[in-house]
Amino acid sequence: MDDRFSTAANLAYRIQTILRYKDYKPYENVVSGNLLSIFRQGSPISASSYGIGLILKPSFAEKKDMVDKARHAYEKGVIKFSDLMYLEQEIENGSIKSARIFISYREEKYLEDQQRMAQANTEAQSEAIKEQAILASDLRMREQEQISRNKIEEYAAKAGMDVEEYAAKHNLKIREDDNKSKNTIKENLLK
Repeated sequence: MDDRFSTAANLAYRIQTILRYKDYKPYENVVSGNLLSIFRQGSPISASSYGIGLILKPSFAEKKDMVDKARHAYEKGVIKFSDLMYLEQEIENGSIKSARIFISYREEKYLEDQQRMAQANTEAQSEAIKEQAILASDLRMREQEQISRNKIEEYAAKAGMDVEEYAAKHNLKIREDDNKSKNTIKENLLK
């Protein structure tokens, strides 16, 4: 990588030197005139002054590494098969930069989708817990209502029995009193 970068920097510097000291009119049609005038001005222009550099086409190893990364992203589910095919084509045509940008974009989207899904799962779980709590509360209330109804029916039945008992005792007492009265009348008549 260092040899390639130094080669690109040397080429950039040589082009700048040619444009600075030679007749640059023939180059105006290829490179804009404003850019050429910038190269011709000032002290020696370096790549660091203007951020100028040449990038060579990617090597076979870089292409293979990028294809491996794309396949790994496909296996993880970050990209679809159609995306993998697109990336392989881009890498084969030498556009590793656009392939890296595409994979980075898809990874960000994948992470956002994962976070969204995790948040949705958390919300669904909390909703399910709330619903279970409400159902449990309703069940407890129904059980309490049933227990209350059973007690009311029990008290009502007991009260009904008490009323019937009281009525039977009262009727018995009335009969006894009637019998006593009748007996007293009979005794008085017999005397």
